[in-house]
Amino acid sequence: MSTYKIIAPGRVNLIGEHVDHQNYPVFPCAIEQSIEVDVVKHPYVEGKEPALAIFHSNPDFDNITFQKREDIKMVEGKHQWYNYIIASYFGICEYLYNGHSIEKGQTIKRFEGLPKEYYEKIDPISPLNFAYKVTVGGQGVPVAAGLSSSSALTCAVSLAWDTGLSPAILATVSAHGEGYSGTAGGGMDQAAILLSESGKALKIDFHPLEVESVNLPKEISIVVANTGRVASKAVGYAKMYNKRVFELKCACYLILKKHGIELTHVQLIQNGLRDVLRMIKISEQDFLNKEMKECLKADFYTRADLEKLVPADVREFLLEKRVGQKVWEVNDDFHLLERVRHVLTENERVLEFVKICKELNHDQDTPPAVLKRLGQLLDGSFASLDGDFDCGCTELTQLVNICRNAGALGSRLTGAGWGGCTVSIVETPKLQDFLKKVEQDYYKPMISGEKKYDVPEQFIEMAKKDIKSVLFATKPSMSARKV
Repeated sequence: MSTYKIIAPGRVNLIGEHVDHQNYPVFPCAIEQSIEVDVVKHPYVEGKEPALAIFHSNPDFDNITFQKREDIKMVEGKHQWYNYIIASYFGICEYLYNGHSIEKGQTIKRFEGLPKEYYEKIDPISPLNFAYKVTVGGQGVPVAAGLSSSSALTCAVSLAWDTGLSPAILATVSAHGEGYSGTAGGGMDQAAILLSESGKALKIDFHPLEVESVNLPKEISIVVANTGRVASKAVGYAKMYNKRVFELKCACYLILKKHGIELTHVQLIQNGLRDVLRMIKISEQDFLNKEMKECLKADFYTRADLEKLVPADVREFLLEKRVGQKVWEVNDDFHLLERVRHVLTENERVLEFVKICKELNHDQDTPPAVLKRLGQLLDGSFASLDGDFDCGCTELTQLVNICRNAGALGSRLTGAGWGGCTVSIVETPKLQDFLKKVEQDYYKPMISGEKKYDVPEQFIEMAKKDIKSVLFATKPSMSARKV
């Protein structure tokens, strides 16, 4: 028997939102806030100990125990926190069973558990050989706030299985496995959590995964401010997060169709907009300026429109394997051109932001004009996210404007959107005045009842008790690790 602890940080994305699932680069960093997972591991002997027992130190969270390996499956109905742990388990087992590959896509039926053949072909390092007791605590990453508490948990337990796989492989497998929880995310969160370097942001490229640590200007501080509005992409996925992924996949299909290129269903899932533009041999800028309006109409598409344009077998495969049938059932407006425009303009902002940071001479002061430009890029990101990607909300708009008025160089939402947190960059000498101003203008009117926001009462109590739990400066932190 062995016991150990895993510490996994949350992450804040500085710029590059909703582009990772299209294989475009992003620029996040791990943050100081983290979760902790205590693990007890021993060889699996049926009937001796539960195959998997999952506990949470917070009594408000449900626990779950699976006596046999065959019992391990996702729990249907109400969204359960422990499904992220099961998703990680599925992802690792699938990767090992398929010969260290995820190219086949997600093949496990999430509510039925692992196929019987998985137990007949067990990799020596597979979690199937062991029984685990997993206890989650140290929830320093706010839940449903856009700081990747769910991915921090997924990554923590990907380390908890103790397979010896490299962090880079675990980042890819964790991103793939998290799809079993019901969200159609990209790979940014997992890469940031598992591959970050202390003190630096991380430029992450995808397909294949490549990372580069980059210094930020020494004059700026990163500030996270929580709107309090719950941003649960798993609960509202059908009209929010997963709908956007489906819209972009349909856009990719129509672009390829116009150019006479056919992909297999699995290839369509694996290749994002970035890959599609490479296939048709056109640059992002040329596509934006010339061809986008020829491939995609400016008005939204209805279900009837897409039924005519996207074959039923393609639609069904995308829904089943990537985003969920409910996306099709509850929506009748699919905004393909706007979503593509956001992805391509956001990519431009990411590349410029990273280029500026890489060209800085850190032995000299950063020119004010350069700092101003970095802030403008954040502001442009928010405008695109709120407009073309339509993932803002009243609270985010209010808080972003307050942050800007309080002296931020730039401010935007971070994470999926529809609530959660803002990220701002602030000149460090102005940091304390900035924090006081944001507290005064956003949180105190909420606490007093002067302003009403769509936030839970417990969030208001938390802000009243400890403002630093909802408004804080943070530094780029180290990646997840076993201790």
